[in-house]
Amino acid sequence: MNGLQLVREIHKAPNKDLALIPTIMLTARQSEQGIIHGLKTGVDD
Repeated sequence: MNGLQLVREIHKAPNKDLALIPTIMLTARQSEQGIIHGLKTGVDD
């Protein structure tokens, strides 16, 4: 499981309190497309 998969699982968790936890990712990805993909997955900016 990678970080984006983990974010998806957290956000669709049955426990809505868990889904409300802000998610911040630290990554070496620098492309605009990689950043957009992370934001669309549910990572907070």
